[in-house]
Amino acid sequence: MGVGPSEEAAGRWSSGWDGRGPVVAITGASKGIGRTLAVGLARKGARVGILSRDVEKMAAVRAEVEAAGGEAVAVRTDVTDEASVEAALDELTAAFGPVTGAIANAGITEVGPAEKMSASTFRRVVDTNLTGVFITATAAGRRMLDGSGGSIVLIGSTFASSAIVDWAAYSASKAGVLQLGRVLALEWAKRGVRVNMVCPTAALTDQNRALMQDESFRAGIVSRIPMGRLLETEELVGPVAFLLSDEASMVTGQALYVDGGWTLP
Repeated sequence: MGVGPSEEAAGRWSSGWDGRGPVVAITGASKGIGRTLAVGLARKGARVGILSRDVEKMAAVRAEVEAAGGEAVAVRTDVTDEASVEAALDELTAAFGPVTGAIANAGITEVGPAEKMSASTFRRVVDTNLTGVFITATAAGRRMLDGSGGSIVLIGSTFASSAIVDWAAYSASKAGVLQLGRVLALEWAKRGVRVNMVCPTAALTDQNRALMQDESFRAGIVSRIPMGRLLETEELVGPVAFLLSDEASMVTGQALYVDGGWTLP
């Protein structure tokens, strides 16, 4: 039998979306899905750590959070560098207290035929999208395991479970994220730390804007989504907030697909 959340943790997470809420670190938070989650969770009461390599864009996101009445710190972070991630979490802790939620979101995309992709390009994608998630999750997890628990959300993709031509590196890295999350969930289940994955379908973000401007590519993607449209990044805030909250206190090791039915056929 596993142990339930401590009284302290349960109190924090049950009331965490009112007033001074949970402290949540978000990587890749300067744009796209990460920016949306930072602003959206802050509006729900979370105190957020905006972690990214882009100092200028981080400052803009922090200003957006504060304009919405939230609290945030922005810390330049390279998710492929363990020392950088540790330092960022230390800074977030110093500002707001123990980190009780973490979202491993940072990722990059390289698209092209596998036979034309260099091993160095493949490694770069995996280093950010998978190794970076491992570094982020374990750094946050160690703090939670030493404290009173917490919740970690790894951002996966529908591409992890569907074969898409020209997306070998990205798809492989995201498939790895799913299995990594399951193993971490299993290892930490009895120790008060939950790990889950959110797998969005394609959305229009800064990262893929150029691709989506190709009408043929965009139409091909949309044709695979039974609901017939791309995801709006704001539609991820609710699912992620749920997994971070104590309403999901018995949910761990699960992949929540926010995909408009992509994975149904």
